[in-house]
Amino acid sequence: MSDIAFPYPVLGRGQDYVGAEFQSALKVPEGEVAAGQTLALPFELDLNDASIEAEIKSGRAAFGFEISCSGTSIRYIETVEKKGELLLDPKKFFRQVKISARIFVIEEIKGFSSPNLNPEFGQMKFDLEPGDFLAMAEDDSINVDYKYLRFEDALTVQKQSSLKPWEYVFGLDGEGIIIGMGSEFHNFWSHAKKNAASRPYLIMSIYKDCMVAALEHICNNDSAGNYAWERGLAEMLQEHKISLPENVSFAVLNQLAQQMMMEDGVKKVNLS
Repeated sequence: MSDIAFPYPVLGRGQDYVGAEFQSALKVPEGEVAAGQTLALPFELDLNDASIEAEIKSGRAAFGFEISCSGTSIRYIETVEKKGELLLDPKKFFRQVKISARIFVIEEIKGFSSPNLNPEFGQMKFDLEPGDFLAMAEDDSINVDYKYLRFEDALTVQKQSSLKPWEYVFGLDGEGIIIGMGSEFHNFWSHAKKNAASRPYLIMSIYKDCMVAALEHICNNDSAGNYAWERGLAEMLQEHKISLPENVSFAVLNQLAQQMMMEDGVKKVNLS
């Protein structure tokens, strides 16, 4: 076909299918989201292609949503039934959240075809891998305008090829904080965070360094408070009854960061 975007047909995209549909009805509640409240979005998915339905019944495919938010650099997939409620934690989002209904491939599918494929595909059959998707509906979006993100919810780790293998840096110019890591450091971090015994050391190193950078940013920036993570950090400082000094130095900020991180950091180390 003239405008193929994927190496396989996708129901709901262009003219890949004829006489079949995949649709999503997602209800977005009105009003503001209260602090601590889970955002429940009722939904119903409608599919009328028997070949795709057969893959879902076999367990090789599943209904789901791809959920993404550029404000906090988060993107994840949640599989669902055909009808239910999609539950979102508003603390993890800021401003526009895009919710995309999909039918995801869960297990390898060999030789997929459907009578509803556009005749231009002829007798072609398709091999699909986990992570591919068979169908897509029109995207929905909601806006979550929380006053602040808690510091721990504002952090997103990304592997960045522009960094040397064992480097890490902090990106503070956004609603969330991006911790960029070189390939080797990111590999170390991915393994260490899964180990409960390693987490206190990550908190007293990477996250403590990030806290120092965030405190320095606030102290040196007259417009502090514009970003969600800044307002969240200000709330955290109030909880710890900490006032930032007028004369900023690395030594002082490092000491404050240690105080704020020690409960989940050094105090959690098991020395026995």
